[in-house]
Amino acid sequence: MATSDQRDDVNCALADYQSGKYHTLHKAAAPWHVSKTTLSKRHQGRQNRAMCNQMQQKLTRTEEEELVKHVREQTKAGYPPSVLALRQMANVLLARRPSEDAISESGAAVLLPNTVGVNWAEKFYRRHDEIKTIKIRAMDSLRVCGANPGCLLEWFDIVKENITGVL
Repeated sequence: MATSDQRDDVNCALADYQSGKYHTLHKAAAPWHVSKTTLSKRHQGRQNRAMCNQMQQKLTRTEEEELVKHVREQTKAGYPPSVLALRQMANVLLARRPSEDAISESGAAVLLPNTVGVNWAEKFYRRHDEIKTIKIRAMDSLRVCGANPGCLLEWFDIVKENITGVL
């Protein structure tokens, strides 16, 4: 899968060719380390794979960008969403959109399911390499039990005594 840097390199090589800096596509591809075939096909008008696949995706680019932003905010707050939570957020976005009707063989309108699939989250993470899945480990039961207010107050009293003794 091509990264955004690779797509940028292809676009730069194409711009160099179109500006006249290089006289052939093959010469324009070399300094940017891009495939000559890819550059040639892009010059002929073929879109990159990400643009072609955009029409097959459930969420629009803007919706996915907002979802990425929300995932980053939750992760910064220390609560990265699970795969299930991510799918639920996507389904909420889809539910807010008017659903598309399909016509069955009998001619009756059929309401299409407007939800993401089981593997949608995995593909979402692949499309957005700026976010990664984070596995959260369960906190040790002894640590949870030790984090009660009485123990914490006792700990801070000890720390306070040691600090005042040093000063």
